[in-house]
Amino acid sequence: MGRRERGKVDKRRRIMAAARTVFGEKGYDAATLREIAERADVAIGTLFIYATNKRDLLMMIVNDELDEISKTPQAPPESGHDVVDDLLAFFRQRYEFWVDDPELARAAMREMNAPYVESTEIGIELLRGLRRRAQIVECVAHILRMRSAIDNITYADDLDVVAWFLTDIYLSEVRLWLNDERPTVEGGIGRLRRMFALATTGVVRPPLEVFLT
Repeated sequence: MGRRERGKVDKRRRIMAAARTVFGEKGYDAATLREIAERADVAIGTLFIYATNKRDLLMMIVNDELDEISKTPQAPPESGHDVVDDLLAFFRQRYEFWVDDPELARAAMREMNAPYVESTEIGIELLRGLRRRAQIVECVAHILRMRSAIDNITYADDLDVVAWFLTDIYLSEVRLWLNDERPTVEGGIGRLRRMFALATTGVVRPPLEVFLT
């Protein structure tokens, strides 16, 4: 890596560290870009080279690690597990990531899921976050496909539709979980297990006479 490239990497690292510190001290809503630029020892104009706005700075902090844990699982499903176990093993990494800094997590989840974000406000880091949802769906579909090959499972709809459905359950559950004053990984995973179990077994049981005839 040349000197110029090393300089860019160093500035990005300093900006990320400064943003995390200022968000932690002031809160995301109260923090300002000028404070972050001063803490990172860069000009405010330089800051805009790396992030379009404050939302983009927030996403810059979380994107790298979330992209890493959103990669398609390569390991085969474990014996003795079912599809819910497989899904929880994948999503547990995300709960473990979010629980490290719940305040930052709440802000990131809110900004990633803010409705009607103007296209002019979508910077490159927010775009990475928005595209990751499709990546998560691909991972879930891969998990379903691997478990299907082992247990000869058939799904009630197209596998990609089922994957979107299960991903939407996770996104809803993780937002509710982060509303807890002190969220715990086991608490979040426990509730997610119940939701996935309902989704995979159905909420309506046939009447008793069905089993007696």
